[in-house]
Amino acid sequence: MTPEDVKQLKSGDYSKFPANYQAALRYAEKMTQGPTHTASAEADALKKHFTDVEVVDIVTEVALTNLTNRITDGLGLELEMAAEKI
Repeated sequence: MTPEDVKQLKSGDYSKFPANYQAALRYAEKMTQGPTHTASAEADALKKHFTDVEVVDIVTEVALTNLTNRITDGLGLELEMAAEKI
């Protein structure tokens, strides 16, 4: 990915990606922003683009990443590696 691609992702512009990736990115963004009940439309969109097994994989990865971030942030832990500037 180019620095421009990362910039677009951070701004919420997923237009360079295929529809199934856009659905996964919107779901991950929504789940990261707040309570799970607010992502029902995004979860339904995942089901249109992915198999049940793939949906479980996406949901699990997003949930585990959010859990890790909430624990490390809540404990005020530093990242093991310095953030890379893109």
